[in-house]
Amino acid sequence: MRLLKLSVEGYQAIERASIELGPGLNVLYGPNDLGKSTLAAALRSVLLVPPTSSIAEGFTPWYAEVTPHVTLTFIDEAKRYWKLEKRFGSSAADAATLSDSKDGSSFTLDCRGRQVEEKVRAVLGWGIPAPGGKGAPKGLPSSFLISALLGNQTDVDGILAKSLADDPADSGKLRLTKALAVLAQDPVFKQVLGVAQNEVESYFTQNDRKKTGQGSKFTAAGKRVKELQKEVSTLETELAESVAVEGLIIGLRERFARSMEAVTQATGALEALQSRAHRDQARKVVRLALDAARTELAGVDAHAKRVAHLTSELEGLQSPSRRARRGLEARNGRLRRRAPRPSGGGGGPSDRDR
Repeated sequence: MRLLKLSVEGYQAIERASIELGPGLNVLYGPNDLGKSTLAAALRSVLLVPPTSSIAEGFTPWYAEVTPHVTLTFIDEAKRYWKLEKRFGSSAADAATLSDSKDGSSFTLDCRGRQVEEKVRAVLGWGIPAPGGKGAPKGLPSSFLISALLGNQTDVDGILAKSLADDPADSGKLRLTKALAVLAQDPVFKQVLGVAQNEVESYFTQNDRKKTGQGSKFTAAGKRVKELQKEVSTLETELAESVAVEGLIIGLRERFARSMEAVTQATGALEALQSRAHRDQARKVVRLALDAARTELAGVDAHAKRVAHLTSELEGLQSPSRRARRGLEARNGRLRRRAPRPSGGGGGPSDRDR
């Protein structure tokens, strides 16, 4: 079976989309919220969900009152083309139709309504019975092949936990058996299968029991496990020691940081003391210079006082002399005024008389 084309209209957030699928692996890629996961959900819905199912209520878009419409074209192993079309939420007889074609271009209606679900599940052969039949699940059907082929990409654990033994029908087991039978004829697969079989025989006996002899790989693996456990124990011991050493290093680093902080503080205090000592020394020098200046100033003051005293004494000694000089000058002036003037005959007093 191979999917050929998927067309979606009014399905959840997708207004309209159509993709054609080629042989082999097909990859949908693009930014988030583009609708990739919604297209995968539409594919699961058109194959597994009846149009009148309550599950279909979640397919209606929020942006318009429209009927979700999904069409899928695929081809089966017999090279027969099928076109499956569903309108979800509709109870009309043609809400689900299945048409077939030999050439993939001209399709003829095969069935409609509930018969579509029965026919599709028979064509798929995925291990799910027809709706309403014995053992048919309610809601979205589930099987090993459904999980493997159409599982949600985020539910990895759910996909790996599925088993064929849990399928409600045997069609999935039959399909896988046929596929493996065909695959077994491939030369490459035969070679791989032979290698795998030899590997299994090296581990297990013909009764499917583990080999436990000296050359058993389980024995070798057990020894290796013990060696690894010993190594792990040694590494754990070394790790504990390294953790202890790391704690010691951290403590020493903290002590070193505190010591450096104390050194910085002590250096600052020393610089402050040195600065203070320099200031005290400078003040002492200035004080000595001031005292010397005061002493010198006192000597100058004493000398000035002595000079002033001598000056005063000198002035005291000069006062009688000045008085005598002034008296003498006054006497000479009187004498000049009293002395007669000499006559013209030269009969004046002699120089001695004067």
